[in-house]
Amino acid sequence: IAAADHRLAMPRECGWRPALWQGLLGCIFWHVCLADTSDGTFEATLMQGLQRPKFSEEERYSNALPDSGEIRCDVCSIVAQNVAAAFLHAESFQSRPLKESSVDEILGDLCKTGLDDYGVVKINNTFRFQGAGVIGGHHIQNVLTGGVWLARLKQSCRKAVGDFGDEELYVLHKRHVEAPPPGTAYKLRSPDFSDGVLKLMREFCMQEDVEEPETSHKNKKKKNKKKRRSAQDVIKSCSPDNFYFEPADFQGVLDAQSKPRQTKPEL
Repeated sequence: IAAADHRLAMPRECGWRPALWQGLLGCIFWHVCLADTSDGTFEATLMQGLQRPKFSEEERYSNALPDSGEIRCDVCSIVAQNVAAAFLHAESFQSRPLKESSVDEILGDLCKTGLDDYGVVKINNTFRFQGAGVIGGHHIQNVLTGGVWLARLKQSCRKAVGDFGDEELYVLHKRHVEAPPPGTAYKLRSPDFSDGVLKLMREFCMQEDVEEPETSHKNKKKKNKKKRRSAQDVIKSCSPDNFYFEPADFQGVLDAQSKPRQTKPEL
């Protein structure tokens, strides 16, 4: 033991800090003793953590969203939260109500360059979007950004805004989200708006049961049959199981929409 203490003390004379020296010895121990286990468990776990997500041919190359309820719900949540944050940021400067031309410009800019920080990550064998405001934002390893997934997100943003309508989105925003107080530019805080944003998201993203009309006695069994949705329709695409909103996470959305953006070529 005395010899061991002497060896650990030696680096102090050379200008090394003991904690750093012990940390280096610890790294060597973990590498030699654990990475070389007989069953390879530790090594396999390590390699699994370093692997990038694997995609099917459709997921890798198609410009359309994969037929995934989780992905569609993530996109709807991203659009809804960023729409609210972009409107709030503009209202903190121009005050409510915004001019129609400003609304059109805000939404156009949002879908073009306002979502560039989002990526995709695999969670429990399911792909989810990663970034501010969505459940994947808590996963920071093996995140894929840009490319076809960002193009899909932007395309879905344009479609959702176009399907719902620019002015209709702003009416929805004003109905649920309180106007920011004067002088709050760059000082917006999630607790002041999260209740309203949650209501906006529920109206914009939560599924509704659509029943087919009953035409005859023979069709009674079809009465409660839900119409199949297109994989590209993200509005009202969230089920209670995959709907996600956390006020603390919305702060990241507010901060992102408050940053100045450079104009980039549209994907």
